[in-house]
Amino acid sequence: MKISVAICAHNEENWIGATLESLLKQERRADEVIVVNNASTDRTAQVVEKIAEAHPEGNIRIVYEGHKGLHHARETGWRSASGDIIVATDADIRFPTKWLQIYEEEFNARPDIAAMSGPVRYYDALPFINWSAYFFEKGSQPEGFGKLFTKTYHVNGGNSAYRRSALEAVNGYLDKPIGTVEDLHIAAKLQDAHLSIRFIQRNKVLHTFRRFNKDGWRGYIRYLFFYTPENVYPDHLQDN
Repeated sequence: MKISVAICAHNEENWIGATLESLLKQERRADEVIVVNNASTDRTAQVVEKIAEAHPEGNIRIVYEGHKGLHHARETGWRSASGDIIVATDADIRFPTKWLQIYEEEFNARPDIAAMSGPVRYYDALPFINWSAYFFEKGSQPEGFGKLFTKTYHVNGGNSAYRRSALEAVNGYLDKPIGTVEDLHIAAKLQDAHLSIRFIQRNKVLHTFRRFNKDGWRGYIRYLFFYTPENVYPDHLQDN
């Protein structure tokens, strides 16, 4: 099984280095790492090139996507990859060392599963933020008591993995409606095509809380009570 990791990056010169270094520490290395430089105007490309040169064993390369917007970057990333499994993530995330190994184990054990996702936690937030994320997942994924509230899986865009055949079957992220984030869109397309998704609770990643920390307690309130794509991640919706 060949695993490709596709990282989306827009002006991430201060974060992409730590993300790549974390990825290079995986016990099960990625067979290739593709960094999608999504219309960056900073030194993102130079940082990636320096790390790629220092770590040729990482098989890191850059592709450019000039249309700003995370769905454009995700689309370019998976279509530029050659793996049987495409793992999607972002440029400001850190990974436990068994992250890719767990995805490989799960896909090998479950050939009927088309896509998987795992939790996103925050390494620089107060603990109650991660508690709230945990309970949200429990109620919003159709597993355990979540089955009482929904029958529809969603994926975390920065921690999700797909069989190439599944992305090909639904033509990837194309045709995303205006106002819809890319991870909800791809999850809906897969399930509409009767392709199965599973949520792997043990396979978390660690995200920065930077978008909220910069506003202090107001950022925490915004996360807990006013979390919408429009006011948190406008880059998800850019250039529809």
